[in-house]
Amino acid sequence: MNTFQIKDTGDILLTADLTSTGPVYTMAMIVDVSAPENAKIIAEPKLKDEDGDIKSQKIGTSKTLKGKRLSLISQTGMIGTNKEDRLAMAKLVKGKYKIECGVTTEDYGEPTITIAENEEQVYVYVIFTLDFI
Repeated sequence: MNTFQIKDTGDILLTADLTSTGPVYTMAMIVDVSAPENAKIIAEPKLKDEDGDIKSQKIGTSKTLKGKRLSLISQTGMIGTNKEDRLAMAKLVKGKYKIECGVTTEDYGEPTITIAENEEQVYVYVIFTLDFI
């Protein structure tokens, strides 16, 4: 499990950078692990953006996020002339994330990546979680 040690006070910023050949949709949520039914969507890319990236966006403060979990879920549909090309492109999908608070910055780059396929379609799901401690 990824963690971010909150050492400073102030705003916490999130940056998500997805690499894919197809359109990507990303959603970020803050989850109180003791009450997951109260999950709150905190960041989504603009509808016109198809890269799934979240540009340095405030997601909360050190006080409100301590003890909470950040979950990001991205989905991309692969584009290519045939299924073999789409499967090859799916293996190139990557996710990089940055959390900033005061003078502390942490980079993360090992999300869980799952490739799913049906008859002709290939989808990639990228999941990143982090606990604020």
